[in-house]
Amino acid sequence: MDFLVAQLVIAVVAGYLLGAIPSAYLAGRIFRHADIRVLGDGNVGAENAYHQFGPKTGIGVGIADIGKGALVVGAFQASGFPQGTVLAAGLAAVAGHNWPVYLHFRGGRGAATAIGVLLVALFPASIVPGVIGLLLAIAKKGTTLACAAIFIILQPFVWVIGFPVYVSLYAVGLPVLIGLFHFYSVILPEYHRTGQLNLRPKG
Repeated sequence: MDFLVAQLVIAVVAGYLLGAIPSAYLAGRIFRHADIRVLGDGNVGAENAYHQFGPKTGIGVGIADIGKGALVVGAFQASGFPQGTVLAAGLAAVAGHNWPVYLHFRGGRGAATAIGVLLVALFPASIVPGVIGLLLAIAKKGTTLACAAIFIILQPFVWVIGFPVYVSLYAVGLPVLIGLFHFYSVILPEYHRTGQLNLRPKG
């Protein structure tokens, strides 16, 4: 039991610290000499980086953020950690992205990192949704619609392939948490500011 607890602590702490690496902030500082936190909507994520720094930087940040989630899950899977511990590490990576200790807990919204987590944790169910999401991101020049499509389309593939119930619940719960965070951090403040409830995706 002590060994399992130690594994869980290691996975969660490492997942959080890796997920907390602020890709958008670093890209802005290194390539644009700008602080993304004071640009656009202030979000430290791929969507804001795309609009503020251009497609190349935005896409690069998106790939890096997806890669954080994928790396956390893939590394602990390859190390033989229990599946539940691996999923906890993935959740910690998303939390790290949203509340990074390196930026005083002001980060992004977690969608790209969550996609990275799910792409690896739910492989091969994630193949088709991932391809569709990529095509949508290219076609619409934005990530919001692409992320929503991946989260929604993924669900039937998870059930058809027959993952354990707790993994299937994770596949539903993580996107729901991302959606709630987006609602409370973006849509609700905009409603309070403008008096209009805008549920349409930007991209």
